[in-house]
Amino acid sequence: MLKILKWEIWGAVFISLFGSLLHFTFNWAGRFWLVGAFSAVNESTWEHLKLAVVPAIIWLLIERKTLKAEARNFFLAKTIGLFAMPILIVALFYSYTAILGDNFLILDIGTFFLAVIIGQIISYKIMKASEFSQKYNRACIALIIILMASFVIFSYFPPKFFLFHDPVSGEYGIVKNNNLRTCAMEAKICSDGSVVGRSGPNCEFAECPESGFANDYIEKAITNYLLTQKHFSWTIRNGDYNFCAVENLQSEKELFPLYLWAYCGEYIVLNGELKTISGTSGPVKIDYPNELSFYDLNKFSYEAPGDGVQYSEDVKRIFPEDVRQKIFNFDKDNIIRKIENVALTNILSWERIKEAINNCEVKTVFQAHSRDVSAELKNGDKLIGVEPELDDIIHLAVSVESKCGKIIMGTE
Repeated sequence: MLKILKWEIWGAVFISLFGSLLHFTFNWAGRFWLVGAFSAVNESTWEHLKLAVVPAIIWLLIERKTLKAEARNFFLAKTIGLFAMPILIVALFYSYTAILGDNFLILDIGTFFLAVIIGQIISYKIMKASEFSQKYNRACIALIIILMASFVIFSYFPPKFFLFHDPVSGEYGIVKNNNLRTCAMEAKICSDGSVVGRSGPNCEFAECPESGFANDYIEKAITNYLLTQKHFSWTIRNGDYNFCAVENLQSEKELFPLYLWAYCGEYIVLNGELKTISGTSGPVKIDYPNELSFYDLNKFSYEAPGDGVQYSEDVKRIFPEDVRQKIFNFDKDNIIRKIENVALTNILSWERIKEAINNCEVKTVFQAHSRDVSAELKNGDKLIGVEPELDDIIHLAVSVESKCGKIIMGTE
């Protein structure tokens, strides 16, 4: 039995290492269709099961010649152990992602290794048990053939089922090369603070939403100004993010004062979902000297109506008659969707920049007075986002110098 135990231990090592290689062999072979029969052809859950099943079948064939005399219930043991591996991978993967709300590479690898080890333990336990009837052998061999055949067939003709869905391409099975083009990880910050990336066959930037302002800089400058005013922006907890969105109530008006609806909020992202911590929403009059400038935030001023009984009187005093009607009939749904999109996009962009800096992927960083930041990666990609506080990206770049070396820094 010691010999069987050693072979099952070496089997776990073989399956784990060879299975890890099968994750890459399809691309290494230039995506040759025949290699897809035994290699992972995409990032779906089903294709990752192949990484355990194929090496386990190869090891089964090797063991059959070596352990023919010693092992009892060989085909029954290997069949149950073989089927246990993909079942455990699926069960463990979807259990931990349901609990944590996301998948993590280290846990994915851990579930794979754990399933392989348990499958080999099951196989060993059955092989050292009392001998079962040999009538199961043919059924076991048939099940193994069916299992392998299903992996081959579904690589080329996958069902439209969640196990077969590739989260990277959004498709099923072998994705055609012309659908695999990946655009550079670059982003463009729109005037309203939202971020759009490159997409489509030509990797062009998506269109920014219409701002309703005379030029692309006014809206960005106003939202940055509001973030400096305690009436609109405050933080209840350290580490939260503040964002503002505005909507022009007189879109045809180009000169200050401008009459806007402002929505400012404090947000965090938990398990990939945006959570609102606090916020304020209401009409505001924004004034600025009508001069050619880069919108110095110190030159802005605002006037907003008070709360309670004072609100209606202040609206009549501050805003012209045509704007008042829009204020009293204002639909907040659009501006809420707008600020939530701005918040989620910018928080995730900033978190990606932080991750890249901490992982020593960044070559240079740049920040503007508007808190817009960019990070050029060593592979040539460029990340763009908005830092929570001015100089956050500089402090972060300095903090990793001992680990990553000096990162080139630039400021506006």
